[in-house]
Amino acid sequence: MEKEQFLKGLKNQGLCDIYAVRFKNTYIKYIEREEKTRQDFIYDRGISEDEFLEMYGEKWEVDWFYLGDDIVEFYNEMGWDFNKLSASKKLLYSGEYEVSYKNYVIQDIWTHLLKEQDYECLCWCVFNFITILQETEEQKKLKSELQKLMNELYQYTVDETEMNEGVLSKYIKDNKGVECTFGHIEIDIKNNRLGQGGNGVVFSGRLVESEVAVKFLVNYTKKKLDRFKAEYINVNMV
Repeated sequence: MEKEQFLKGLKNQGLCDIYAVRFKNTYIKYIEREEKTRQDFIYDRGISEDEFLEMYGEKWEVDWFYLGDDIVEFYNEMGWDFNKLSASKKLLYSGEYEVSYKNYVIQDIWTHLLKEQDYECLCWCVFNFITILQETEEQKKLKSELQKLMNELYQYTVDETEMNEGVLSKYIKDNKGVECTFGHIEIDIKNNRLGQGGNGVVFSGRLVESEVAVKFLVNYTKKKLDRFKAEYINVNMV
């Protein structure tokens, strides 16, 4: 979600300084929890730190810190230099498939955020950060804690909007488009975005031999959904 749209959705922009501190503290507790869990893991197995890194290090980093392909889009959205990150972090490889695990990307993100003095910007970053967290047990706990705070700050609960733009982007990317009554519409998530308004985002796509435009409602309440349906009916009437 773009910053201006996010700020319009806040219950009270004056609360950003308070919640910025709470978001930072939530991350610090996450890192403390990771450190304690790692030490307990090592102690329970009676292994050294080096043995831990050799046997479990890669999976551990993926579960706790890896964010996936959406990380590039997130860095670009925030205006941060992803190339600098990828140049400084090692690449991990899994079997015959090359997997771009940029380790410790969550720490890199929060290195930015812990230094951020623009509290509105920090809260906006956290809102978008929630959408790219993985569904690992470890990251789901962090996501839940950040969501709870965001729901106190934002006009609509995170669960209500379901962070729909992130969900939509992932769906389009995974399926190379969307299915509809008329068939499969091919959409290139990186190159086919036409524009975005307060509630919707529009992509161009290809349906068989025809070029089409598809509008999605991404941030909704029941009232906005009703308005979106009315727009659809009016377009058909025209």
